[in-house]
Amino acid sequence: MSRNVLVTGAARGIGQAIALRLAKDGFNVAVNDIENDWSKHKECNRFVENNINITDAANTLGLSRYIHHLDRYRNHENSLKLETKLFKKTHRKLLKNKDKLSKNDIQTIEKAFEILLKCRQILTYTYPFAYYLTKNNQSDVFEQNQADLEQACEHLSEFLEKDITSETIFNDIKRKIVEQYQYCDARQSVLLKHVKEGYTNDYWQYQDEIKTNINNKI
Repeated sequence: MSRNVLVTGAARGIGQAIALRLAKDGFNVAVNDIENDWSKHKECNRFVENNINITDAANTLGLSRYIHHLDRYRNHENSLKLETKLFKKTHRKLLKNKDKLSKNDIQTIEKAFEILLKCRQILTYTYPFAYYLTKNNQSDVFEQNQADLEQACEHLSEFLEKDITSETIFNDIKRKIVEQYQYCDARQSVLLKHVKEGYTNDYWQYQDEIKTNINNKI
């Protein structure tokens, strides 16, 4: 099989990571700096065959699958960083203006951020896990749980991006924030429980690449 691969948009970001990975694996990598429109691939957590316009040679290497999962991993990684900064900024404002909100309200905001950051971190690492999974009924359940948690996190994040240090704004959406962070917490619990059950009951089957690595360590 030919070991020549063309990688577009390789000057930075995901394209650069792909080019470096393939070069490390012994492929002859040709690159250009044409950026693909990645925004279209942020709409779904589930990988779809031929979802990305890449050369046939790259598809035979499973590159489209790799790009999809790397893209989603980076998205959540970046969101985690931004939401961590937002929490620190919000927390400083709460301390500075603590007379405007009750102690209970401040604890509610802190709890919402705590759960959001925990769920975002979990989501980040679901994509390396999903990348190595072989598709079956249980992987479909995992991806549905992943999608549910992802959507719940985005809704909670939208609430917390508002000026919730304002008493008027916070009081308007307090109930929604509480309901949403409780839902996020429930969804992450369902996802992790299913993953644990998968290990206990041997649900998970892996792509050949990780099978080889596991066998070499045994």
